[in-house]
Amino acid sequence: MIGRMAVLATVGLAMATASGCSSSVANGLDAPIKAIPATDVVIETNIQAVEQATQATLETTGSFVDFNTADAGGTAVTTGPSPGPADISYALVGAGSGIILAGWNHADRHCIGVLYVHQALSTPVLGESNAGTYDFVAPASSSAACSAVALAASSGAPSAWPESPSSSGWPPA
Repeated sequence: MIGRMAVLATVGLAMATASGCSSSVANGLDAPIKAIPATDVVIETNIQAVEQATQATLETTGSFVDFNTADAGGTAVTTGPSPGPADISYALVGAGSGIILAGWNHADRHCIGVLYVHQALSTPVLGESNAGTYDFVAPASSSAACSAVALAASSGAPSAWPESPSSSGWPPA
């Protein structure tokens, strides 16, 4: 019985490798190479849907304060951590002068997001205080690490992030 299990495991590993499942991710499991970009697209599409809802709020009220999660274009939003690509975490910054949207990619364990700053912030968030749109990708050991509320509390770009702020904007071009 043990010999048959070993043969099955070896055949399964060989089939997975032959079918393109050879990309290792941070959690030590193998994932299909195409799954990572596909998951990124899902997150980016969901962030864009939520962003459109936040822009409607901004145009109506001049601030992100009145953002209504029910208007998020059918995308699930939460003030908690993003549990996966279908759920976007959000947090207001600077008393509604800005908003952070983030989604967790479980395939490569990254938190993908955007910081929108409508009016200059008195306290920097993620190293930024000027009006603008700042995209980011950050390592996240779990979905709990992809929380817009936690990101909003960070005045500088976390040191573990692959890129840090520069004088020309963040992330660097």
